[in-house]
This record gives sequence, structure tokens and C-alpha cells, in this order.
Amino acid sequence: MNCIRTLRIFLNYKILVLLSSFLFSGVALAATSEILSYKNLPISIQREFQNLLHIKNGKPRADQDHFYLSSYKKRTSTFSIEDEFQNTLHAFATDPNRETGYFKYPLRCVFVERLHLLQSLGLFLDLTSSDCEALNKWKEGLKVKSISLVFSASYPNNPSSMFGHTLLRLNQEKGSDLLDYTVAFSAWQDVQESGLFLAIKGLFGGYRGLIDMSKYYQKVGEYNYFESRDLIEYKLKMSEHEIERFLNHLWEIYQTSYFDYYFIDENCSSLLFDMLEVAYQDKILPLKNRWYYLPGELVQAMSVAGLIEGESKVRPSLKKSFERKYEALDAHEKEFFRILIGGKDLDFQNFKNEQNAKTLTAAIDYFYYKKARLKGNLDKDPLDEGKRLSDILKLRASLGVMEEVKVQKKDLGHVERPELAHGPKTLKAGFGRYQNQNMLSFGFKEGYHSFLNSDAGHETFSQFDFGSLNFSYLTKEKKLFVKDADLLNLKSLHPWSFYDPQASWQGELSYEDVDRKNHFTEFSLGMGYAVDLMSKRIRTGFFVSSFMGVTKNTFNFGPKLEFLLLVSPMDKIKTKLSTKTYYFHKKFMQDHLMSALELDLRYLVSDNTSIGIAGKKFESTKLDSVVSFEWNY
Repeated sequence: MNCIRTLRIFLNYKILVLLSSFLFSGVALAATSEILSYKNLPISIQREFQNLLHIKNGKPRADQDHFYLSSYKKRTSTFSIEDEFQNTLHAFATDPNRETGYFKYPLRCVFVERLHLLQSLGLFLDLTSSDCEALNKWKEGLKVKSISLVFSASYPNNPSSMFGHTLLRLNQEKGSDLLDYTVAFSAWQDVQESGLFLAIKGLFGGYRGLIDMSKYYQKVGEYNYFESRDLIEYKLKMSEHEIERFLNHLWEIYQTSYFDYYFIDENCSSLLFDMLEVAYQDKILPLKNRWYYLPGELVQAMSVAGLIEGESKVRPSLKKSFERKYEALDAHEKEFFRILIGGKDLDFQNFKNEQNAKTLTAAIDYFYYKKARLKGNLDKDPLDEGKRLSDILKLRASLGVMEEVKVQKKDLGHVERPELAHGPKTLKAGFGRYQNQNMLSFGFKEGYHSFLNSDAGHETFSQFDFGSLNFSYLTKEKKLFVKDADLLNLKSLHPWSFYDPQASWQGELSYEDVDRKNHFTEFSLGMGYAVDLMSKRIRTGFFVSSFMGVTKNTFNFGPKLEFLLLVSPMDKIKTKLSTKTYYFHKKFMQDHLMSALELDLRYLVSDNTSIGIAGKKFESTKLDSVVSFEWNY
């Protein structure tokens, strides 16, 4: 029966196409809307129509009403894709030159790809968009020959951008890539807001998301310089036809709509993914079936689909460029460097030799980085740093062209390459001892990255875990219980340095069973300090926090002190030692003070799998230990 039904639909569709091509054109085709139904279209055409209209799970994502041609109004009516298809047919049949969109261009010159889709069905073959002057001039100005996907690494120590950011660069055939145009989807802010407030507001769609087109040098200035983020560029494999489809669809959106911006699933990458789906048309791009979409997953999708051409190109941040040049100085040169940036009067005659060229260049990069970090301003007291920079620039220019330290690709150090990142979700299982009993353990985590995961594709020594739930089963008592849970566990252990003096910070919302009789729920926020040791293989620091929560059904609060020591002696081995000391306003476990010591050692079998052993002891309890296996996916 299924085969007969499929054949009947196929024949009906073919007959309709032939009849439409033979009998109808222009206004006369309005009658076909009563015959040609969306549900009778081939699956590939249905998918293409949904992609063009940004329909996900039957719901429209575009938030400007005139992006859709039916009577659908956001928040006041129910969307019907059948109605949208019928109204699309009717609009092109009755008045293809009616003005629409922000700039009131003809319908056929705005919704170009919708017209092409209908023409692939043999409809409206007498209509064209080739004479649309505004569209043609826009494409001529862009001069697009290829398209690159650009990933901006996470913004150090900023909660609103710790997942990174993506944009597309429209490459011209000739000239500097800095003059190419970019396409980005970003949250529009009427006023500048703090990173934490921006993150919270963005979780609930509090911003309007707009397509932004600007020159690449502006993005390099914004991300590379002012925010100290590496840019990783991936050239996409796209035919001329696919580039044309992308530009047409970009034009459709740019002319007619905006999208509410949600950091979780309607963000900088998810919309670009949807637009690229339209461009690639006959290629099925891998889509993560989750309630959130991470910016780096767009790079992963293109990589898995084999749509990245050649090797990626890294454009190091201003901070990383300075760090590499400073690290290349020997002890004597670093002493000269401190004199250059310090408050002492300079006798520039002492610097007029070739050996000091790289020291001068490092000092120039230092002042440039500091100027970017301070949003364009240098200190005037006690040292007029602007004048000092000017003097150093003149001196460096007087030395002429010399061989200097260049940041090579192999010397870039750690780069957040999202195509190498582990899966954000985690499954874990293990066995061990709990309060002198044998125990089996298992759990899961929704995301995203912890101190002990592989750092490939992530900022080193960072943690952003959410949706974690761990169970323990006592084999003797045959009891299953929740051992611990994290709704959120976020720690930015940012290393303090003379050129980047930023505090670390943390936030946590968690639950823990201490000894089956005592448990507590904690919400805490705190600030701290961290440093790197031994070629950045060790990071240590502390947090001073305030917490509040529930202990044995009683509201409690107080200060908390946490110490962390993170060691990665080699890429495959990671160790974490932590201590926490709480002071409870109301006694918990017969005391105001409670301390906990935890040691965790993990061996990374691969980027997505690891085995480890961990031990944890509260001050008044026996040592708990577990051997576990973790799999990220």
C-alpha cells in the first residue's frame, strides 16, 4: 500500500507540473493553488521550502511579519506551512512586482530563492530577477569569489562569549582579505551592558538579532585587537551556484527580517548554519539534535561534511602576538624591556643597535595591547605612556628593516580549534568505596567542559559544566541515591600577569550528599586570583566566595574559601587538587566550619574518552574513592 500511495503522489505531482507548464502563466496560475498542495510536494522540495523560511520543528524563527507571505503574525496567530505555501503561490501569481521589505523592492527582487524554488516546479517561468537593479549592484559591490567560515575564540574571562563566535567572510578575488565583507548574526544592544548581564538577558531572547555586514578589518579590530581573541579561518568548498544561492538568501533576510537572539539555540552559529543549508541545497549537513547549539559546532558540521578546503589559517590575537615576542626575549633583553615600559627616563642612544630591535618591537606590542585592553586609552600618570610609545616607534623606525621574531603557526601555542573539540555531553560509570561500603556509580552531564577534559578546542584550565547528575548504588544496602548534582559550575581561573591583571571568578549552583545523613544545596559567587607556573603546565589559584543554600532543610549562608591546583605534566594526563572551607551561619554537622579535600587524576585515552581515579574526604567523614570511565559525545 505504501508503494502504491507513493507512486500516486509522484504521478499527481508530475501531472500538475506538466499542466502548470502547459496551461498556466502569470495571473492565470492563481487557480493552481487550489490544486498544488505543499503536502504533495517531494520531500526534498518540502525541506528546501522549510529551510528558506527558517521553519524548525514546524515553528517559524523569523520575527518580522513581512518575511512570511501568509497572514501569520508573531505571537498572535498560528503558523501553517500549507497556508504559507499557498500564499507564496498567490503572491507571485497575482502581483510579483508589489513592493515589500524594508526598502520596498518588488517581490520577485526580494524573495529570489523562493521564486527559483517555484520555477524548479515548472511554475512562473516568465518571471525573472535578472533585471533587479538594486540586487545586481549589491552583488557587484561584494565581488564574492569564495566564502570562508571564521571562528573567533572565546573572550578570556568574559561569561557572555566563552563559547566563541562565528562569522562568514565573503572573499574577493583580488586585494587584501581585510577589505572583504563579513556576514555575522549578533545581538543588537541599544546600550553597552556588562558581560554577565548580557549573558543572562541573552538566555531569554532579550535582544533582537540582526544580520551585520561590515568589512573584515573591523572584525579583526574588534576580536583580534580589542578582545584579544584568535581568529581561525576556514575556506569553504562552494560552487558558483551555491555562492549565488547564499547571496540571494542573505539578501532576502537582510531586506525583510530580524530574529530574536537566544544564546542557547538561536545564536551566531545556528542562523549561519541555516543559511548555509539553503546554499548547499542538495547536501545534508550534520545537525546536533539538542536543546542548545554551540558556535564551534558550525565548524564541526562543515568539517564532518567535508566542506572545508585546505588547512585553516590562524590570525593570532594581539595578546598572543605580544606573549610570543616577550617569551622569545632572554633575561638581558627582558631587563631592557622593563626599562622601556617603566617610568625611568630613557637614553635612547643605548638602544640604537640591532640586538635591541626585537625588544623594541615587544615593547611596541605591549603598549598596543594595553591600549586595546583599556579601550583606546593609555595611562598618563605617572608615565605618559602615549608619548613613550611614540618615542619607541620613532627609535624602532630609525633602526630600519631587521629580522625579528615572527609568530609562526607552530609557535602559536594553544589555539581553540573547534573541529578538534570533544563532545559537550558526558556519560560516566565507575566503582569504588563510599563510607566504608562498596559502591557502583554512574552519571551524565549535559555540557560542556571541565578542568579534566581534553583542552583541544577549548581554553586551557577552564570549566563550564551544567546539567550534571551523578548517582551511587551501595551494593550492601542495595540503595540508589543522588550523590551530587550541578545545575551550573562555572570557573574562570584566569592567570594574573603584569600585562593582563584580571581577577578570576566563579559561580556554582550545586547539591551534594555528604554522608547519607547530611546533604546541602549551594549557590555561590566569588572572585579570586590565579597564576601559571612551569611553562603553563601548572595553574594554581584561589576563590573567596559568598554562598547561601539549604542544609538539612534549614536555610544557611556564609563565606567560602576554595584553593585549586591544576597540573598537566603531559597532554594525556591531568590532575586536580582542590580544598574547600565553608563557614556556616547555622551549624551543619555539629559545627560552623566544614572542610573538604578532593584529588582527581585522569588519563585521556582520546579527546572523547578518559579513565581516572578520584578521592574526596570531608572533615568528619571517611575517604570516598572511585575509579571511573568517561565518554564525551
